[in-house]
Parts: sequence; structure tokens; C-alpha cells
Amino acid sequence: MRRLTYIAAAIIAGLALLVPVLNLWVPPESPFHIPDYLVPLLGRYLCFAILALALDLAWGYCGILPLGHGAFFALGGYAMGMYLMRQIGTRGVYAHPELPDFMVFLNWKELPWYWYGFDMFWFACVMVMVVPGLLVLGALFVCVTLFLPKSIVGTLAVWAAKRPARKKAPPVVTPAAEAAE
Repeated sequence: MRRLTYIAAAIIAGLALLVPVLNLWVPPESPFHIPDYLVPLLGRYLCFAILALALDLAWGYCGILPLGHGAFFALGGYAMGMYLMRQIGTRGVYAHPELPDFMVFLNWKELPWYWYGFDMFWFACVMVMVVPGLLVLGALFVCVTLFLPKSIVGTLAVWAAKRPARKKAPPVVTPAAEAAE
């Protein structure tokens, strides 16, 4: 199992390095050229592969079934999203130099204190690791990975039970059915 994980990690790392090279440096006429639309798609697949490897490491080697593993993945994505929102700058819909568009739309007057470092890529990369890492400390890790998913499923079950039943559509009458009557 360990050898298979190393092979998968090596393939993923190789693809992560190979895709930009094949997109930028290989001429478009070449059969090895990767088009621009395929790069973000492969990046998304790479993110899911990294998530799958992390899940394999946590479950396979540590013996921990991380039911809330997606929460850590989402926190890292949110931190990178904060960086990207700060990079829009004056190119956004509202052209505000400091606030992201959604903050201007919500009529916020100033940037919250926890957004200040996210205009620098290195800070966002550090926060991608630090913020989920802080949640791993102590009993909070147990709460997030075990109780949070259970509470979400329970909430969704209660919500689904309270929803009114859908009305059934009237039967479709075809000309053949009318002729049979």
C-alpha cells in the first residue's frame, strides 16, 4: 500500500509540473500542447487528487476516519479565495481599489482586520496551511471530524422531513390513450 501511495504522489507531482510546461512552451500545432481551457480543469482534478491522497494518509496510516476532512479542504480553499478576491482590485464591477466586490455590494466601509494580509500570495499560502492546522489541535479536531458531519446530516434530515410534499403531475394523456377510451 505504501508503494502505491508513493507512485500516485509521484504521478500527481509530475503532472503538476508537466501541464504548465505543455501549455506554455509547446507550440499549439503540436499534439502534446494542452489548450488553455484544459489547464483549470486539470487543476481542479489535481486538487481532488490531493484531497484523496490526504484522506488515504489519514485513514490508511493513522487509522482515523476523518468524516470532516472536507472542512479542512474548504478552509484552505477559502483562504486562497480571499487572496483571489483581493487581486481583482479595480478590475471588479465596482472598481474599488481595496474592497472586494461583495463587500462593496454589502455596503461595507472598510476591510476587516483578518483580510489585510491576503493581498500577498505568500501570506495566503501560509494561511492555507496554518488555519486548518490550528483546528487540528486538541478536542476541536474530534468535534470537527466526528460531530460536525453528523449534525449537518441530522439538520438536513429534519429539513427534508418538514418540506411539504410535492404535488403529483397530472397523467399525460396521449392520442392513443384517448382512442382506447
